[in-house]
Amino acid sequence: MASSSERFIWIRSSVLRMAQEQKDGLTNEKPFRQKLNNRASICDNEYSDKEPSDGFGWGWVLANNLPSPTKDMLLLHVVDEDCLNCYKQKIEIPTSLVKTGDNIRIANSTDDTSDIIPPDDLTALTHLHEASVVYCLRKRYDADKIYTTMGSILLAVNPFKNIGDIYGDEAMDLYWNKGVLREQQRQVNDNGNSGTLAPHVYGKADDAFRKMMKGLKEKKRIDVETKGKENNIINQTLLVSGESGSGKTMSTKFIMSYLATASERMTGTLLSSREHAMERSYQRLSMSISLGQLSLSRLTSTDRKAGNMEQKIVQSNPILESFGNARTHRNDNSSRFGKYIEMRFSKHGMLMGAAINTYLLEKIRIIAPAAGERNYHVFYEILEGADHDYQAIMHLVNKSPSDFKMLSRSGTFDRRDGVEDFDTYTNLMDAFETLGFNVGEEISILSVTAAVLHMGNLTFTAKCSDECALDDGNNSLGAVLDLLQIE
Repeated sequence: MASSSERFIWIRSSVLRMAQEQKDGLTNEKPFRQKLNNRASICDNEYSDKEPSDGFGWGWVLANNLPSPTKDMLLLHVVDEDCLNCYKQKIEIPTSLVKTGDNIRIANSTDDTSDIIPPDDLTALTHLHEASVVYCLRKRYDADKIYTTMGSILLAVNPFKNIGDIYGDEAMDLYWNKGVLREQQRQVNDNGNSGTLAPHVYGKADDAFRKMMKGLKEKKRIDVETKGKENNIINQTLLVSGESGSGKTMSTKFIMSYLATASERMTGTLLSSREHAMERSYQRLSMSISLGQLSLSRLTSTDRKAGNMEQKIVQSNPILESFGNARTHRNDNSSRFGKYIEMRFSKHGMLMGAAINTYLLEKIRIIAPAAGERNYHVFYEILEGADHDYQAIMHLVNKSPSDFKMLSRSGTFDRRDGVEDFDTYTNLMDAFETLGFNVGEEISILSVTAAVLHMGNLTFTAKCSDECALDDGNNSLGAVLDLLQIE
């Protein structure tokens, strides 16, 4: 623990690095100052891509401000264990580099080298700024606490590993029961009967669901401030944003899964068996799932192994991921499109359907994926997972990704996250079945997908100086004509 006489501060890692290099005679102050002035945030730091083990990659370094013999210099004792290059070293920093306050911050009481874990809600910090937020997220991340709140905002840091049983039915039970107790205005202790739970994406989903239900119950309430108009307090919005690889896709799936489960719990609690049957009947007759511009009006067909509406909405994810996700340099399952998901509920909280609108698909990836990246997952899945009969229909028997220009151009064929294309193909086909696609529709979709692959192998022959024609001798031409049913 820090003594009361110690004064901890945060110093930008770029400034600290410059001081080290000046000490070693590796640079001079003027050009480095120019780089600092052009630096908009820690994400733009030229050193932010360095190995994080040296402490510079986080953007800030924690140090103890010692008494300095001169007014134009700061004497710092680095106490940040993650900064291996300067840990426990005393470094002098010219005060001219920190006089504007942009490169230095006051530290909080928890910003020391003790084992104290920062609070769940960062608004409890005395000094809330970039350095303290980064530090607290890092300390909590090291303790496998990947969720942190900042007021109404939930911050999630992708752990890139499995962390215990923080997801699933048991975890959902905890946050559901917490919501029930909160509605009943109870308070219990941390032994399992009550208390506040750690920040979690389930908690945010539960909060939104209960606010929606409260709005439905108070639908007729008139707000004086709106001059007699009905108060629109029913619809709820959850915005999931972040960098590539930050976990947006998984967070969205967790939210959808929780809301679907909450719907089941709510309707099972509130409705009689007769009311429940009537809601289910209305659900089957009135709603469908809409994927992009495609309306799936036969989702409730009993001719197939169809799950309930909750399962269908959750099962839309494998389809979206197969056709819209790809491996990039930073993420093996990066969504290359935006999506707006609207989940619709009855007055009793029963999930009636959903509309999933997609936009801004990265179309250029189809013909020109970058080196070290992959094309969209579905191309590799049909080559790896489709059975012989399906591959014969798609003219893919004995074919591999290296046989197609659109897949081989990047020189990358596998995934680094351990996920197999065979398994994701199985998930895709299960999702098709759950959502009510018949065999003919499945074949049509996959045939068009395979036709795109074959079109990438088409070649042309010159007829004259300004005219060309498709090469009739190219085997891919026949496959394209057959798959697209062109005569």
